[in-house]
Amino acid sequence: MTGLEIIKTLVQVLVIIIVLAVFLEMLLPSSQMHAYVKMVMGLLVIVVVLEAGANLVRQDFKFALPALNQNAQGPSLENIMAEGQKLGDKQKERAAAEYRQGLEKQVLALARLQNNLNVTGVQVKISDHAGNQDYGRLTGIILEISPEPARDSSTTVQRVKPVEVTLEANSTPDKTPEAALTNSEQARRLAQTVANFYNIPVDQVRVVEK
Repeated sequence: MTGLEIIKTLVQVLVIIIVLAVFLEMLLPSSQMHAYVKMVMGLLVIVVVLEAGANLVRQDFKFALPALNQNAQGPSLENIMAEGQKLGDKQKERAAAEYRQGLEKQVLALARLQNNLNVTGVQVKISDHAGNQDYGRLTGIILEISPEPARDSSTTVQRVKPVEVTLEANSTPDKTPEAALTNSEQARRLAQTVANFYNIPVDQVRVVEK
């Protein structure tokens, strides 16, 4: 029997005892008998209450919060932390991509100030490891140039003449015509200018033909 059932039974018994006491007082004409009836009914009430209290003491009370005992259907703390870490990594990747794009536009504008070469594109490399202390640091630049003169430029860029290489019999070339432009003096000056502007070693700046 649970605690609620014990209390319910106790209330029912007390109601019966009170009703019985009222009827006995009405049936007994002598006023002296009324005092005995009240005493007996009082003893019955005390006995009933003590018995109900003893039953309650014997009960094994386990006051537990259902919300804590039920299996939580929501995500655990570890999952929340993991999702937060993923979201933070995505935000850092997006910020790094936007920073890289802005840096490429800046390098392209700087490189196009050199009227001797037609710079068509720029690729930059940055340290994108979030845990690295050099995160966001510029680590490399690739300048894409074209032998054709710039069409949209107000200043016509003269095409660099290819280097003529004379080959003897049974000899192999060490330079191709495509490499002549990237290894030209103009290309080296362009790489040096960009390297000095961004304070990086010149060997981290490459000039390639596209």
